[in-house]
Amino acid sequence: PHHHPPQGDLLLAMTFSNDLWDKFDDVCKRISNGKNFTGSYSKFLKKHAEIESNYAKSLSRLCKEKAFAPELELGTVKQAWVVYREELDAIAQQHEALSQKMAQQAEAVQSYLAEAKKTRKALVANGQKIIAELKKAETTESKAKANHESLRKKNDEAEDEADKVAHIDWDDRLMRRGSRETRKIRKWPPLYDPSLRK
Repeated sequence: PHHHPPQGDLLLAMTFSNDLWDKFDDVCKRISNGKNFTGSYSKFLKKHAEIESNYAKSLSRLCKEKAFAPELELGTVKQAWVVYREELDAIAQQHEALSQKMAQQAEAVQSYLAEAKKTRKALVANGQKIIAELKKAETTESKAKANHESLRKKNDEAEDEADKVAHIDWDDRLMRRGSRETRKIRKWPPLYDPSLRK
């Protein structure tokens, strides 16, 4: 069976170069998902706070209802009835306190989201700028490599040509060329014809 490392160990094992290089869009998506979840969590808290507050008010009104006439003679049950209603009213107050804390928490989360939005927007813009510069640098590097390879091939060809030239027997070639030139000169008409003086 395959054993997967615990989630905490997996996160510790992650590195930027192995797991986040060229993953800017994935990081932005993850941040956006976190923002959406946090917003949903804040709305959930607010709704829960409203439910708790309404429940508290309903309990409190129930305890104060005169229709249940606590002043009636109830015998030995009266004291228990009074304590029961007092405890229920105390529970209503606790629910109201919980409602207020939840409302405060929801408001704090909303404030955090508003502040984080500016920071997140600036970070995303900066990240996009860095990625654009990185792509530009990669393009420049690629062109430089291609140019270097082209120049290297030309240099290799020039060296090969120089090696060929270095091995040529120039004395032999000059002698053969000189012989050809001499033959050409002999075929030319004389520049001076003594018979023309007569």
